[in-house]
Amino acid sequence: MFRRLVIISAAATLATFVSVSAPATPAGAAAGDGLVATMAGSCSGIDAKTSSWDWTKPSLEMSTDGTTYGLPTGYGLAVCREDSTKRYSLQILKADGVTKELGSDALSKTFRITVPPKTSDTMIYVSGYSNMTSFSAASGSAVIITKAAPLSKINFDTFDNFKARHTECASVTMQNWYTCNIQRPDEDFAATVIQHISYSSTTLNSMEQNMVGLWVGANVNGFQIAMSCGSSGVSGQGVATQRLVQVGETVTLNGKTWTKQADGSWKATDGTIISDSQMAAMYQSSGGSSGGSSGGSSSSGTYELRISMQGTPHFKADGVTLNKGSMKAFITSAIAKKCFSDGKSTTTLSDIAAKLSVTRNATGESASTPTFAVDAVTTPAEGLLISVAEMTFSNPEYTIKSTLSAYLAGASGGTPSAPTSGTTPATTSTTSSSYKISKKGSKAVITIVLGSATTVKIYRKVPPSAIAKLVKSLSGKKGSNTYSTTWKTGYVYIIRSIKGTTLATLK
Repeated sequence: MFRRLVIISAAATLATFVSVSAPATPAGAAAGDGLVATMAGSCSGIDAKTSSWDWTKPSLEMSTDGTTYGLPTGYGLAVCREDSTKRYSLQILKADGVTKELGSDALSKTFRITVPPKTSDTMIYVSGYSNMTSFSAASGSAVIITKAAPLSKINFDTFDNFKARHTECASVTMQNWYTCNIQRPDEDFAATVIQHISYSSTTLNSMEQNMVGLWVGANVNGFQIAMSCGSSGVSGQGVATQRLVQVGETVTLNGKTWTKQADGSWKATDGTIISDSQMAAMYQSSGGSSGGSSGGSSSSGTYELRISMQGTPHFKADGVTLNKGSMKAFITSAIAKKCFSDGKSTTTLSDIAAKLSVTRNATGESASTPTFAVDAVTTPAEGLLISVAEMTFSNPEYTIKSTLSAYLAGASGGTPSAPTSGTTPATTSTTSSSYKISKKGSKAVITIVLGSATTVKIYRKVPPSAIAKLVKSLSGKKGSNTYSTTWKTGYVYIIRSIKGTTLATLK
């Protein structure tokens, strides 16, 4: 039920930490209203239904009109605080505390979930599998308003059983299972609500600050979030990832092999045991070179939010009906102005919204611009709401950028023009420049034609990693420049300016 893990990479710059205490539950809900126990074996931390949760209890309210809330008749809320993964995991079940299928009737209901934090916890961001409306932690408590959403679900009882049910995934490993193009789900749910609230009990690093107030909701089995906000050369700053991590998964770091334990910790072959947050920090300090664990590096000057869908089947359970989903993402006003604006005091949220682009990339498909909408909103929190009304699967990646922040990052050739919602985004390449790749066997030649002499950087992304690594800093001359490199199916080469702006993506 709650076996989805958030690993946050370590970052270098620290900021003042503001401790929050647990306030009283908002009017209209009593502490503990609607709570049910988590399902057996699904909580490796503190179950809100037990006495171990010794601060204000969470609550669940329900509305049939989206305005007036009352007790959640027929439904219950399971909450687990997991110190090893630094998250509060939430799931709405039927009132019996067992049934995960909420039924189609739940789609017309609106749920309000209130989770007071343990003293010293700071709520950071929310990710989940539902039709989210809002998230706010302004009063200290996390308040989520959401509707249920259908979900074509993949079950992970054991990895061997997973592969036996999905023969198309026979060649994948436990570390890269989510790269498989899964064809059918194990079951179709008419309605589900599963949420995860990331938190910190220590000083927020700069990457965590860039995630405060962010939320993403999508009816998928898993997704990875990466927020990059001009990392100023600090490896890993601005990057956070979420993906499914299975018990028994192994990672080799610092000369030791670590195995994921059932309680969320990692155990080395010499018996050493560390927490998930310690694993993330050690992975980051190693340069993110190991497979299996999340983390990685963010190039200097990158301004984008990437959301990669993972492990979601192409069809419904009948094997014929195309599986479709939707996605919403919210970026607070403070982060929108910091990461997606031009730094001018006169630039409004509406100005930023008008210049955001959304690009879709998927294996076997050309990059495209999906139908999307961006709205500048003021309640319950001020920021930008990005919506993609329809997605197909298995593993598409959506990249959200702004031409304003591209200009800030120093794209050559002057100020780029802005795309409008639902149209092909404008490029930010150097004037009169072009980029292409020709492939033959295990070799590839990248040809870059520049309108003027400049330095460009060539990055390589090797699946299943979502992280692009620098392979060549090319001092290009005016005219044609070539670079010979290796090629394998699935490789992606990214050309960036000296300031980090993406100029071309070559597949």
